[in-house]
Amino acid sequence: FPPVIAALWTAGMGWYIHFQATSKNHRTTNSFNLVMQTRTSKEFLERTRLVQAVYPFGTKIPQEDSAHFGTTAMRDLQISRDGATVNLPPGVPPADFSAIERKVVAIDSLKYLLNYYEFMAVGIAANDLEEGMLYETISENVCSLYERAENYIEHTQANGQPLAFSSLGALVKRWRKMLEDEKHQLLHGVQIGD
Repeated sequence: FPPVIAALWTAGMGWYIHFQATSKNHRTTNSFNLVMQTRTSKEFLERTRLVQAVYPFGTKIPQEDSAHFGTTAMRDLQISRDGATVNLPPGVPPADFSAIERKVVAIDSLKYLLNYYEFMAVGIAANDLEEGMLYETISENVCSLYERAENYIEHTQANGQPLAFSSLGALVKRWRKMLEDEKHQLLHGVQIGD
C-alpha cells in the first residue's frame, strides 16, 4: 500500500510541476505577443498616432469634448458631411477635416486602445498574462493613456456602464503605486549616495 501511495504522490507532483512550467511558458508567450502587438501592429500604431495627434502625452481629454464620447459619434461623422457619406479608412483623417472631426476620430481611437488594455488587464487578473513582463515594458504608456482618458472613462461609467474599464482601473492604480515606489527608491538611493 505505501509504495502505491508514493507512486501516486510522485506522479501527482510530476504532473503539477509540468503544469506550472507549461502555464508559466504560456503566460510569458502571450505577454510577449501582446507587447509585440503594441510595437508592430499597423492598426494599433495608427490608433496611437491618431490619439497622440489630438491629445498628446501629459494632457487630459477636456470635459468639453464629452459631446464626442457617444457610441454613435463615428457613425454620425461618417454620414453628416454635407449630406454625403464619408468613408473613413483606418488612417489619417483627410486634411480638410475640422478640429471637431479630428477629435471624434481621436476619441474613437482612444476607445480602441482602452479596450485593448482592458483585455490585457483581464488577462493579468485571470493569470493568463505575465504581469511583471508587461509592467516592465508598457506600464508607463498604459498609465499615461488611462490618465488622458479619465474624463471619458468617468463619462462611460456614469452613463450605463459602471464596470467599464474596471479591470484596467485596478491595474493602473497598482502600477501607479509601483512606479511611484520605484521613483522614491531611486531618489532615496541618490540622496544616500551624495
